[in-house]
Amino acid sequence: MGNIIPVVDKKDFLKNFLQQFELKRRECAWLLNYLMSDDDLMERVHFVEQAAHTPKALIISAKGVDSIPFSFHKEKHITTDAEKAFHDIRLNQTEDIYIELHFSGAKQYTVPCCLRRQSSYS
Repeated sequence: MGNIIPVVDKKDFLKNFLQQFELKRRECAWLLNYLMSDDDLMERVHFVEQAAHTPKALIISAKGVDSIPFSFHKEKHITTDAEKAFHDIRLNQTEDIYIELHFSGAKQYTVPCCLRRQSSYS
């Protein structure tokens, strides 16, 4: 399944991301902070480029990009309600979560290659 990425590296990446970029929806920052508060959940977080093709995905956009602010995908269901995503994550803590982030300058932004994972669901 590839290299195991330390939780501390994932948390550092998300903290830096949240400090550098303003998200289109405030609830998304809340959701990412919730994930960072639980090491067991963070072990199940994976950063991918095409999360919509995974079993459980959070797609989050920062201001300044032409993308939907937020969507949560689970199996064949899609919602833009961050609260529904939160409840699903809270109730199903053993499921992997694939996160796709959209932000200005994403091509130039240095995402540590060890954090980005190729989705096997594409």
